[in-house]
Amino acid sequence: TVEYSLDSQPFAVYSKALTVDQPGAHRVSYRATDKAGNTSAVASVTFTVVVPPAKDTTAPQVSAGVSGTKDADGNYVGSATVTVSATDTESGVDKVEYALDGAAFAAYTAPVSVNKTGSHTVQYRATDKAGNTSPVGSVTFKVVAPQQDDTTAPQVSAQLSGSMDWAWNYVGSATLTISATDSGSGVATVEYSLDGQPFALYSKPVAVSQPGAHTVSYRATDKAGNASDVASVSFTVVSAEQKDTTPPLVSAQVAGDKDTDGNYVGSATVTVSASDGESGVDTVEYSLDGQPFGLYSAPVAVKQPGAHTVSYRATDKAGNTSNAGTATFSVVGAAPGSDCSKPGKGKGCTDD
Repeated sequence: TVEYSLDSQPFAVYSKALTVDQPGAHRVSYRATDKAGNTSAVASVTFTVVVPPAKDTTAPQVSAGVSGTKDADGNYVGSATVTVSATDTESGVDKVEYALDGAAFAAYTAPVSVNKTGSHTVQYRATDKAGNTSPVGSVTFKVVAPQQDDTTAPQVSAQLSGSMDWAWNYVGSATLTISATDSGSGVATVEYSLDGQPFALYSKPVAVSQPGAHTVSYRATDKAGNASDVASVSFTVVSAEQKDTTPPLVSAQVAGDKDTDGNYVGSATVTVSASDGESGVDTVEYSLDGQPFGLYSAPVAVKQPGAHTVSYRATDKAGNTSNAGTATFSVVGAAPGSDCSKPGKGKGCTDD
């Protein structure tokens, strides 16, 4: 017979393989007896049974980072290096793979260097020892060729804005906007100086409201250290005044030789005068006998015999136009044998 004892229990006849599934440490003792009654010494074996782990159904965690020297636009200069990392807290990571720009996946064993210029996409994934594969992740980046040393200064300009009066002064305030560009290393700083003060960093448009004449100097420096020449813009700010809403004052005077009836003999000359104490006179116009208004620039001589009406008006620089005034008169021909323009004059002539 062959006998065994599990964990110091009484010996029992052994007839088939013994299965022990109780978690913990165990000892199995065993012996054999022959047909002559001789029994062997007791021997034993010890072992430990543990609970089997739950099945791993979780894929690894995987990520990627891109490193290298970047330019001002975030592009990698010369080359970019992609590093992929993966972890799995259950069965453990079995393999990591990557694919560059749509090529077939390959085993990842070390950081991947990409030095071909252009846009690139690196995909990556990881598989654990239980066969779980992570979703595919990706990183996208651009590699550009290194630039030659930048020795060119930035281009810089300034623009003024604000309400202006008729004399091109800024009313109330003026706003200066500075712009700079650099196609090499890129703009690093823009600076300005108001009326000779020390240069200060420009970050937004500068409003100047102090009445008087002003000069703003400005310059820009690129990331290679090249500075532009100092440029400047000059302007004048005046105090805000009430808006001119009053039209000009305008009048007309008729001159010439008159007869005893008050008619102008031979011709009459109409002189128009206008004044404006605010924005100033811009234009003076007149109309003869209902014709369209025309620009008045010199006294108007009327020689056509008959009754006449001259209308006149003026507009100031604020756009205010006066009401139309009128001058009415008659022109007659000189009496036969008389000349009212000569000393002594003729019959029927009188002074104006």
